[in-house]
Amino acid sequence: MQKQFHSMCLRRFDFASYLSGATYGDKKAALERHLCDCDDCFNTLMIVLNQQLNQTHALLAGLPMIGRAHSRSSCQASAGR
Repeated sequence: MQKQFHSMCLRRFDFASYLSGATYGDKKAALERHLCDCDDCFNTLMIVLNQQLNQTHALLAGLPMIGRAHSRSSCQASAGR
């Protein structure tokens, strides 16, 4: 990617909206074009996605492993303790 300067880069709301799937149509297309042209915004998006991935991994790592011997009812019973 070549470094380009833009008068208006993405704001926090733009990133949040895009990542949550609330951006669509022409706005989404314009945002994705900007991400292709702007190293700063693209790198920011990659940082945010990496942070989300790490948080998801940490959350999943904290969940108990459920083997084949466990049933859904045993999970519900342990949740009620």
